[in-house]
Amino acid sequence: MLFMVLYQYEFLKEHTSLDDVLEGFLKNKKNRFFNALINRAKEIVNMASILDKFIEEFSEYPIEKLQAADKVIMRIALFDILYNNIPPEIAISEAVKLANRFSSTGSCKFVNGVLGRFVKERIGGIKEQ
Repeated sequence: MLFMVLYQYEFLKEHTSLDDVLEGFLKNKKNRFFNALINRAKEIVNMASILDKFIEEFSEYPIEKLQAADKVIMRIALFDILYNNIPPEIAISEAVKLANRFSSTGSCKFVNGVLGRFVKERIGGIKEQ
């Protein structure tokens, strides 16, 4: 659901606020899950410029040239790795699943490659279990 909220916002951000997107998306559903979703979406949007710098560095493409779905997926994964202490292998696996489902053919390899390079060069690789 977080992907869907941020994906919708990616297209509407020039014309509307994140709060408006969230309000329209959630329609009075107030409980702990939705409050957590709202907070996480806001945190990722607030950190987007920082996350986008990492994406550009490891994708070798300007952020504006990337597909919206790929940007959102990688922002979520990077945010989880950097700020939510999600193990990189789990964040990358979830990102690849999202790319398979919501992005174009081949995006899962691109997302996996960008996130894998980020982890290798900035986090120190993925630990074997």
